[in-house]
Amino acid sequence: MASFISELESFTGCPEAAAREIHARVARQEAKEKEREEVPAAATAPKRRSGWKRLLVALAILAAVALVLLVAYVVVARLAPDFVDRFLYSAEELEFIREAYE
Repeated sequence: MASFISELESFTGCPEAAAREIHARVARQEAKEKEREEVPAAATAPKRRSGWKRLLVALAILAAVALVLLVAYVVVARLAPDFVDRFLYSAEELEFIREAYE
């Protein structure tokens, strides 16, 4: 800062003009700092979703996963019905079903 003051005095040739320039710069710096302090924390904080939006997003994701699983089940049931039947029926029931269709 001292070098700035001496530079300013040598340029202007007047210590009063240098003092006015210094006071103006200090005032601008203080105004910038005050402006930064006045910015509320909410304006600088990242936006968060409200509770309802979070719930709707979670339900939409859950519904999408359920739909994908249902489609996968239908595809597997069409391509390999015996594979799916093993999980749905016991061995005796499978035997009874096979005899009924023969």
